[in-house]
Amino acid sequence: MGTRPEIIKLYPIWKQMNLKAIWTNQSKDLKQDLIKFDIETTLNELTSVLKRERPQYVVVQGDTRTAFYGAVKAFELKIPVVHVEAGLRSWSDNPHPEEGFRKMISEIASVHFCPNLEQANNLQGKQNVYVVGQTSIDTLKEFMPEISDEGYAVVTIHRHEVDISRIIPELKKIERLIPLKIFAHPNSKGQELRKHFKCLDPLPYRDFIKVLAKAKIIISDSGGIQEEAPYLNKPLIIARETTERPEILQTGGAVLAGYNLFEATKYALENNITHSHSPFGEGKASQIIKAILS
Repeated sequence: MGTRPEIIKLYPIWKQMNLKAIWTNQSKDLKQDLIKFDIETTLNELTSVLKRERPQYVVVQGDTRTAFYGAVKAFELKIPVVHVEAGLRSWSDNPHPEEGFRKMISEIASVHFCPNLEQANNLQGKQNVYVVGQTSIDTLKEFMPEISDEGYAVVTIHRHEVDISRIIPELKKIERLIPLKIFAHPNSKGQELRKHFKCLDPLPYRDFIKVLAKAKIIISDSGGIQEEAPYLNKPLIIARETTERPEILQTGGAVLAGYNLFEATKYALENNITHSHSPFGEGKASQIIKAILS
């Protein structure tokens, strides 16, 4: 693991199976306290760590650089790769390079755990493909906060491919409609947001989901929030032009807005959109994964 989403999504598997956890410091500023790490290393040192540990298998999550490096290094050493959150596709060049990382992991993984049937269908021809649900819902369910509506919008923007110069004018219009709680990522996108808005620092996971649970609406380019919003039944404006989670668009509570954030937010608020269901499972993914791997 090397990023905040990996920690959140691998936490329930780590807890269920008492796995040895490796931290690569890919996003050192966003490390969470959910997992006690056994080994702290760097991406360049993964090979030596795996040679020393010789695990039965290596579990990687999602589409991060850490997941890709971990999968490749394990494959080189003939250690089976278990891919959690497999099969997601936007069928475009974005998110870049994550879309490519995820596709390449699928080519060398021995086991593929998919959030739902749509992703499993993207892996036709592969062996050991399982539909288990999304592990992020397991974690959310464990720390489930009280849900209410305090009348504000939560905003998170961090992805490499997003043109922040087109986001800022839209947010300035939106803040005339509704108060904004903008969480600024440590990267350049967050730094630019801070020049134009009063922003909040990233919160630990358990504190952040409490803020999400009290929001009226969420505006975000985050993949993880696309999974959490339906479970919390919070309207979501997706600040991206593509999504590798298209099933969220069938719930009725999400709008793929691209850069038309103001119009999308205005529409969502005026029509009081809600999610008909959560397409990412009911929080039992880690239990199913444990049963399969045991």
